Amino acid sequence: MGSDIAVKSLGSYQGPIAKLINLAKEKCSPVAQRVLADSLVRVVDSLLAEKNRTGHEVVLVPIPAGRAAIRRRGADPIKEMARLAGSRLQPSIPVLAGLGNSRQRLEQSGLSIAERSQNTFGSFVWVAANFRSQAVILVDDVVTTGATLIAAADAVRKSGHEVIGCATVAATRRWAHSKQAA
Repeated sequence: MGSDIAVKSLGSYQGPIAKLINLAKEKCSPVAQRVLADSLVRVVDSLLAEKNRTGHEVVLVPIPAGRAAIRRRGADPIKEMARLAGSRLQPSIPVLAGLGNSRQRLEQSGLSIAERSQNTFGSFVWVAANFRSQAVILVDDVVTTGATLIAAADAVRKSGHEVIGCATVAATRRWAHSKQAA
């Protein structure tokens, strides 16, 4: 990810965190979504403190699930976790479904870093026409290579808005290794 965007995660994508994410995302478990939303609160608070911002100046923008994933799951769990986290922050932070899918993406698991980048490049579009220029914090469950967050940040920036960071519940070992190599 570019050095101008901070990515914050609560922990590593393994063990209990990975199981909770799977329950929240694939099974749409309300209990798991609430637990992960509490984690996102801590991550967003940390990001705001690092950037010397307040909740009055930002909106949370969840990474949208693809249409097939929403059909399969019956919901968009990242959007729900962002909504829960936003309502628990002090002050509460609004959640804006500001990003849309400009095209269908392949399932990311199993793709290489280059394939993930190609898969997500240009795959998001800003859809919030009446949005005032508050800063944006992107929200996702897991950062693996950063490709999804880069593509989403590009769409937000092309619309003329500022991305102050990305809040995720967990980061994979692949992400940790890519950051050490940078």
